[in-house]
Amino acid sequence: RSNKEIRDSLSLAVKLRSDFGPGVCLIAGSFYFVESGTGRPLRYPESQMNENGSTVQNSGEPTTLTPEGKAAIAEYEFVGTGFYVGDGFVMTNRHIAQPWLADDRAQSLKSSVRGQPRLKKLNAYFPQHPGQGAFAAIAEIVALLQSDPATDWASVDIEALRQHLIDMDNVTMRSEVAVGPIPGGASFRVTSPDLAVANSIRRMLTAHTATMDGSGVWQMTAVPSPAGAEITVIGDEAQVRALGFVGLMTVGMHHQAHHLAIAKGTNPHD
Repeated sequence: RSNKEIRDSLSLAVKLRSDFGPGVCLIAGSFYFVESGTGRPLRYPESQMNENGSTVQNSGEPTTLTPEGKAAIAEYEFVGTGFYVGDGFVMTNRHIAQPWLADDRAQSLKSSVRGQPRLKKLNAYFPQHPGQGAFAAIAEIVALLQSDPATDWASVDIEALRQHLIDMDNVTMRSEVAVGPIPGGASFRVTSPDLAVANSIRRMLTAHTATMDGSGVWQMTAVPSPAGAEITVIGDEAQVRALGFVGLMTVGMHHQAHHLAIAKGTNPHD
């Protein structure tokens, strides 16, 4: 069957991702406020100390911003989704282009002067932008981490993500695949004489089949071997054989969430 026929036979979510995914982007940025008339940025109030040298805690009142002093400028990060529409333009919602209109943090703050909002950063990240594949994948995850105020930077492990991407590259580009047709699908014996690649194969295939087995129409099992692993895939027989080993490894649309979990230092299979 043609590539279009194969894509059309997939679930709606996967088909939409295949057709329009390259045009979807992550928008991340930040904004702040300036004093009307002077343009001075509004800042958090400078910390006040008591006689013991401890910071005086606010009694629960909303923070009052001021253009005076040398405290940190009040900056608010935001994140959203955009869609490339051609000729260098990205379309998004108004509350992303003007985030202060819908940001609860900005709305809850009161200021000693009337402030005007200003964008500081506004970036669009495309998951499939040109460039070395691993670098692009890491850049996407770093952007997600930076745009999330709840990121626990003490737990972030980008090196673990890099090692996972090495495994993906080894399995995709450096493994040998022998295909055997079976009723309802196919079996794939994936091996390599290189020990590092064989280890990558075992890690990747056991994790992927554990995630995908029983999801949707797929039934997947993996049996490790000294040289790699053998997986059995049962589903739409024609589709399984047409997609082949590498095509089946891409099915599921879980990779970004998996990468983000690894980078956050958590178990991606929890």
